[in-house]
Amino acid sequence: MECLTRPECVDYAWKVRLDSDDLLGRRRRAAGRKRAAILDSKHTATFIYESLLKQSAAVCQLLTECLGDFTWAVLWAYELPFGDRSTEAEPPGGWGRYASWRQAAGESRRLYDAPGHLFAAGERSAVAEALVFAIRLGWDAVLFGSPPRAVIRLSHDDDIDIMARSAKEISRVTDALVRLGLSKSKFARRMG
Repeated sequence: MECLTRPECVDYAWKVRLDSDDLLGRRRRAAGRKRAAILDSKHTATFIYESLLKQSAAVCQLLTECLGDFTWAVLWAYELPFGDRSTEAEPPGGWGRYASWRQAAGESRRLYDAPGHLFAAGERSAVAEALVFAIRLGWDAVLFGSPPRAVIRLSHDDDIDIMARSAKEISRVTDALVRLGLSKSKFARRMG
């Protein structure tokens, strides 16, 4: 895992034609050569959970599986509504564990300064682990990969939006997430 600055996150989003001002890819980006937008089909589901999600590790494993076989994946903490508490002298709860995890990866910059987490193909478990931090620490974050198969947005408001190429993938994930205690929202929230 390596950490990325905001401009680097924007560059990675562009590589999969994800507009950084439209993090679920609802609008098409213009491109020099003709190719599909990140997710032409736009099968979307929104899930709601209670804070301090007890099954967060299992949920995050499922979310990581939505990416399929990626060559790289980015988890971008694009907003930190509760701040970056990892740099405090005595970080509370999960923030201390996150700071240690980040330092073990060789990263010394603050989350504010390097809000992106870039993962290689073999780092699937690290993606799931980073997602757990994002949920437990209340980040507004987006996860995407290459090749683009799904875009996942996490909100500090305790909801998760998943947009995938395949309705079948959404259905499989929906059933599993409901079994883990999440509720499927009848209304997909408009992002942008």
